[in-house]
This record gives sequence, structure tokens and C-alpha cells, in this order.
Amino acid sequence: MEAESYLDVVVTKWLPGRWESANYDRALHALATRFEERHHDRWLLDVLAVKRSEKLVAGLAALAEAVQANLADESDEARKRSAEAADQLRAAGSQSGALRAEFEQTYALHRSLQFAAQCLEKAIVVERQSEAMEYPWMYGQALIEQGICRGQQGNSGAAHRDMARANELARHAGYQDLELRAAGILAGEQTQNGNLLAAWNLGRQGLANYWGGTYPGNRAQQIYYNLARSAEGLDMRQAAYVLERAAATAIADTARRRLTADAWGQAARLAMQAGRPEEAKSAFEQAGSLLDQLQQTGADRQYRILAELYRAEAEAVGAPQAAVKRLEAIRPSTEKIDATLVQIRFQQLFADLLWQTGRRDEAEGAYRRAIDLSEQRLNTFRGFRKRTELMLVAGKAYRGLVELLWERGDRVEALRRWEWFRSGEGPGRGAELDLDQRRKQLRKESFLSYAMLPGGVVAWWFDDRGVEGRGLSVKPEDVEAVASRFLRECADPESDPQALQRDARQLYDWLVAPMADRLDPARTLVIEPDGAAGAIPMQALMDQSGRYLGERFAITVAAGRPVPR
Repeated sequence: MEAESYLDVVVTKWLPGRWESANYDRALHALATRFEERHHDRWLLDVLAVKRSEKLVAGLAALAEAVQANLADESDEARKRSAEAADQLRAAGSQSGALRAEFEQTYALHRSLQFAAQCLEKAIVVERQSEAMEYPWMYGQALIEQGICRGQQGNSGAAHRDMARANELARHAGYQDLELRAAGILAGEQTQNGNLLAAWNLGRQGLANYWGGTYPGNRAQQIYYNLARSAEGLDMRQAAYVLERAAATAIADTARRRLTADAWGQAARLAMQAGRPEEAKSAFEQAGSLLDQLQQTGADRQYRILAELYRAEAEAVGAPQAAVKRLEAIRPSTEKIDATLVQIRFQQLFADLLWQTGRRDEAEGAYRRAIDLSEQRLNTFRGFRKRTELMLVAGKAYRGLVELLWERGDRVEALRRWEWFRSGEGPGRGAELDLDQRRKQLRKESFLSYAMLPGGVVAWWFDDRGVEGRGLSVKPEDVEAVASRFLRECADPESDPQALQRDARQLYDWLVAPMADRLDPARTLVIEPDGAAGAIPMQALMDQSGRYLGERFAITVAAGRPVPR
């Protein structure tokens, strides 16, 4: 086994017991030498160099309790014990021991899901000190914690850079488990960003590394989790369930009950989607049993609410009334937690279920509550990336409300809400979108705006002459399939011209023909795409007479709200 595999047992057993057992002391000195020779890491040597004192003994005992609490996902207890350990070890003259305690504090902060700013501040301190003291294992872990905490704050670009640095540092220092952790998180980023093929390849490589060595189960869980998300994104329901079940099984032999409960909750949700109700029931029971064993801290309550959301989402397939009752039961608890994104997810799912069960007015209220929550959070962000990520999370509520307004026949208000949603990525938008005033300025251009709504694809034409909305006779998945094929054909010089023209005409018939009577070649055509339509080179679409759209119109693709051109 690699030296780093012993680090947890070093801190939880050998260091606190070194004065009671000569075997522990000999093992610690041998391991410390190995760390320095193989990894150029002096941390354990520096810990062992401090003379015994009451404060040192008490500090090492508190550090052991902090690590054990983190391993058991007891984040509040870990924060208390690590703070106590840091004070005592520092007073005992063990700066190396105090630094490990501060790292445990950082980890507990990120696992609590509520202290991203404190987590980042602490992680930066640990990173700088561990680099200066030549502790590469802790330096790499601190970089990972920085990345996680930056990610919780919405700064995914900086988070990626931290993870990449940690991955490179771990590889250079020869810390394989640390490298596997960083690589797993980087693969998760690829999945979140929609780069599913890249994520899949990283996952396959991660599994090869995992099964080629000796690593803790949470490393396999991380890899299987990412693969399950990739499979889910590709609508491979059976594969997604099998991979998530493998993730839950891998983590089940560890002390991480909170993480294990979440994995079984995810597996149950996917089992329902895969048509395996009995396996879903069993997985939900395992998740519930594990959640009952937790201390019911703020983070634990969030995980329980997430598990209930998974269950309600699964029940929505065949028992929407039961799912509504489940959410109504946890609604008071959800409103009390300090987790805006969880509250947004709750309101969105609640609205979907209310709509599904015919309670449209109540559904509208839930969608509006989700939107209000997202707007409140959005007002605290200034960066484009943070705002974009939040709008991706909250997009379901905006789309749901737009569809309700559309079905009610209020196409203009539906457009106003849709344009407001589209403008959310940019900072500094006003308190109200005056669509009428904006339209009056559109004398030389016409807008064609698309929306992929839960019930289908809709489009609006608008300029200074008026507004009109029409439902399009195509499913979003059909647009995505043909658009993807059309892109490949456009990029390949060897493509069959007949196939290329066939898809160009098909996309025109779906997306442009229903509005063609409203378009004026004398005006610039400004297109606001959505979903798969965003990847289509609209100029290359062809009408039934064989003319390209780009031949007939000057075309601009807009992002955000429409502006005069």
C-alpha cells in the first residue's frame, strides 16, 4: 500500500497512541521517513519532532476526533473538534499538527454546504502555509478545497484552475490517491458543463486507475457518480441506474453515511426512471435508514430534503398525487433551511407536480416563488459566469411560468417573461422589462425568438409592427437530433449533398417557415435561439425553393435581451 493510504489511521490511532505503544512509534518514524524519501513531504517528521506535553496529547486527541467526525460526515462536530485541536497544537508548538487541524476545519466547512466564504478563506491560509512548509499532500488537498469552495460560490473558472493545479501537484509528488480525487472532480466539471464524451473517457481512465491500486471506496463512488451523470445526460437510463448503484455500493463500506444516503437516494430515483420500482423502493429504504442515523444538523437536513425530492421526482412518474403530498409534508422544513438552491429545486418540482395534477394556479405560484428566490440570489452576483450558472439551475421555473402564460393565451406576457429570463446572465438589468418601449425602437430589424418549453417548441416574431407567437410542430428532441446531424454534415467536406440539403430544408420547415410570412428581407433578422437551436448555422437553412436563409436576410444571432441595432 502507498504511504498516503495510512494517513487517516496515522492521525486517528497511531499519533494519539504513540506513547502507549512502541509499535505505533516505530511505525510512525518508518512512515515519516518514507514520506520524505518518496514524496519530499516533511509533515509527519515535523509532527514527531515536537516534545510530548499535555497540550500536545490533548491536541492530537482532538485532531483524531475531528478526522473521525469528517470521515463520518459529522461536519458540525468536525468543525468544533478541529478548531479545538488547532488551538491546542499551536500552543504545544506543533505548527504542522495545527495545520492539519485547520485543513480538517476547511473540509468540514465545505461539507456543511453553508460556509463557502469561510471555507475559501481557510483553504487559502492552509494552501500558503503548507506550500511554505513543504507539505505537498496538504498543499494539494488545500487546493482542492479552494476549488470546491470557489465552486460553491459560483466561480467555476477559478475552481477549475485550482483543481488542475492540485492534479498536477499530486502527479508530481507521487500522491496517487490525491491525484485520483482531483481528477474525479475535474471529470465532474466536464459532466456539469455538458462535455459528456470527455467526462466518460476520464471516468473510464479513473476506473482503470482505481482498480489498479488500493484506494478508499469514496474514490470509486466519485468516478461512478460522474459516469452515472453522463449516462443520464445521454438518456441511457439503465446504465445510469447501474452506475449510480455501483457508486452507492462503493461508498457503503465507509463511514460516510451522509454521502451514502445521497447515493442511494440518487440510485432510487434512477431506478424509477429505468422502470425498476422494487429496486427503487429498496434503495429509498436504505437512504432513509442512513439519514435517520445522522445528527440532524443543518447539512443533514439539507440531505434529507434532497432525498425526499429524489423520491418525489421518482413518484411523479406514476403517482403524482403521492409526490405532491410528500412535498407538502416537507415544505415547512424546506422554507427554514439556509440553502437557496435547494429551495429553488423544491419550488420547481412542486410547481411541476401541481401542474401535472391539474392545480395550475398553485403551480404558477410555486414557479413565481422559485423565480423570486433566484432573482434575490441573482442580485448578489455581478460576474457573468455566476449568473449563468444560477440561471441554468432556475431555468425550469422560468420555462414553466412561460408555458403557463402561453397556454393561457397571453403570448405577449409570455414573451416578456422569456426575454426577462434571457437577460438574466448579464449584470445591471433593470427592475422591469418594458417590451413595448423596446419594440418601438426596432424599425430596421425583426426578432425571431425560440423557447424549448416542457410542452414543446414555441417561437415569437416581434418588431415595431407587433408581436406574434406560434407553437411549432416539432419536438425538442427531434430538433436536437436533426441539428446534431446537420452540424456534422456541414463540418464534413465529404458529406452527401442530398442529405445536407434534406436536413437544411427540414430545419427550415420546422423553425422558420411558420413565421416566414412575417419576415421582411429589408430588415435585419435577429435570431434568439434556445437549446439545440443555438448550435444551428441558421444562414445555411434552405427553403423549399432552394434558397438559403442567409441569401435572403442579413442575420444576427442575439444573446440576452434584444437591443436596437
